[in-house]
Amino acid sequence: MKKSLLIPTIFLTLTVCIISCNNAKEKKEIIKIKDACNIVVKNGMDELDTIPFTCSNCEKYIQDTSTFNMVVKEATQKTRSILKYPLSFIPKKLEVMIEKEDSLFYFDNNKKIENTFKVTYFYKYIGNNAYGNKLEGEEINSFYLKDNYITDLKSEIRLDSLEFEGERISRHLTLIDIYEKNPLEFIPTDKKQLILKTNTSCVDEKTTLLITLDNKEEIRLKSWNDFNCEGRLYYNLNSKQMNALKGHKVDNIWVGTKESIMCSVPKNKSDYFIQLINLWNQGK
Repeated sequence: MKKSLLIPTIFLTLTVCIISCNNAKEKKEIIKIKDACNIVVKNGMDELDTIPFTCSNCEKYIQDTSTFNMVVKEATQKTRSILKYPLSFIPKKLEVMIEKEDSLFYFDNNKKIENTFKVTYFYKYIGNNAYGNKLEGEEINSFYLKDNYITDLKSEIRLDSLEFEGERISRHLTLIDIYEKNPLEFIPTDKKQLILKTNTSCVDEKTTLLITLDNKEEIRLKSWNDFNCEGRLYYNLNSKQMNALKGHKVDNIWVGTKESIMCSVPKNKSDYFIQLINLWNQGK
């Protein structure tokens, strides 16, 4: 991979226009970030690679090089971390979109979250698979900037309330296991059933689902659908279990598949079943 040191660098590199303007009290330099340029990032071997970069709203919302470099570094590190072999990471292209968030509220106190931007990125790269072969990959993810710092707000933001959309529930419960490898998706139906979608290739009938509440009470369910290789499990709740779920938030969830998946429930999703049971009880 050809390296370029011709572009000015600050670890993660950018192209900037520097404009001087006069202020009543002092002379200031305004740094303007371009929405298209080349940047230099570190590959998996900590060598510098030059890649094309495009951004929607970087020029509008980012006024300093440190914030820009912080954004690029975070996207690069997050993408490297998903690889089974991070040392094989070869960056190819980075696209970023920055959106100003004016309607975010804290889950705990419902206060508005001020001065916040959502950064969504699309990273193209090459990395080794489990067999050692180099393959092209793509990563789409996001994070938040608050007061010009990367801030973990995903579990702090109040989510939209559940409601019926025809025969469907407006929002599914999506979780990731404690190793950040195995996703779970709970798909409730208007028939008061829970469908659990996993990425496990094959699942057995009577697979255990264990839900632990914030009062340490446990709700144990057994799937009733047949063995299948679609990774789908179906569960029914009795009235006692629904009453327990309606009265307490959820701490964690365990699924007894062959890989035994354990997920901690983020704070802003801990009331999902409270909302769901209330919605089921109201009917459409």
